[in-house]
Amino acid sequence: MFKLRNYYEFSKVFRQLFYFSQNSNRRFNQAILGAWGYTEENGPNRWAKLSESYVLSDEGKRQSPIMIDTGLTIFNKNTNIKLDKLDTLMTGSLKNTGQSIKYEPNSDTPVPLVEAKVDFPGLVLCNPFRLAEFHFHWGSSNEEGSEHVIDGKPGCGEIHFVYANTKYEGAKIAVRHADGLIVLGYMLSVGENSVFDELFKFMPEIKASNDRVENVTFKISQFFQDKQTQGGFYVYQGSLTTPPCYESVTWFLSPLPLVITQEQLRVLRSQRVDEHTQLQQNFRPLKPLNGRKVLRISCK
Repeated sequence: MFKLRNYYEFSKVFRQLFYFSQNSNRRFNQAILGAWGYTEENGPNRWAKLSESYVLSDEGKRQSPIMIDTGLTIFNKNTNIKLDKLDTLMTGSLKNTGQSIKYEPNSDTPVPLVEAKVDFPGLVLCNPFRLAEFHFHWGSSNEEGSEHVIDGKPGCGEIHFVYANTKYEGAKIAVRHADGLIVLGYMLSVGENSVFDELFKFMPEIKASNDRVENVTFKISQFFQDKQTQGGFYVYQGSLTTPPCYESVTWFLSPLPLVITQEQLRVLRSQRVDEHTQLQQNFRPLKPLNGRKVLRISCK
């Protein structure tokens, strides 16, 4: 054993041991199979190493997000989308998942639908798609936070509305099929007249991972003006931006952002994974296009 020459030395050693113990426990918890996140230990660069089921995050050829170069997009009149029942009054839960803030409608509640026709070889979307959930991505500053980037310009965040093909029994099955999901993506922009006021009233109740508020009722039509549902989209075939990164998503990315206030961004950035880790920088780096076409459509 070693001798401690004075109280100061004992305190120093004790603090080091305590820090090592706490940090080791945190790393062990994050290394549990499937415990992905956005830290150095479990972030995007390590997802494929956390589980064999996440291998597409490294090996996939149609991964998301991507850079949208608007000058290279192709206008396509044979591709369109119809957003239906946006005024539906939904009831669901709002949760801090430890990776994002997610709203999930109850299984028995009516939800908005989309119908789409796309001009991609071999991909037929002939059924309605049902809203399964929506969630947020954000950064630690206003200069980053969105997952997609348009003409080199990121947003301060991004919101994804995930719709599942009704030909399958729910999103968990749909996600495994090439025609399984449609995701509507909207970048966030800082402004004064936020569309998220109603939702953010519940944020103080979900500051930590697994905190949840039940029976949250509202209409997603409050998020949109006509121009954001009828002003067109960029469309491409891609993937989930989170593990398991299945390549089952037809993306419809709006060129028009949704407005969020600076205070609401501060609230998002104050969310926590655990007592040691803030929930920030929860966006995946850009992935290569790998020859994919990005279509440009008008919904007018």
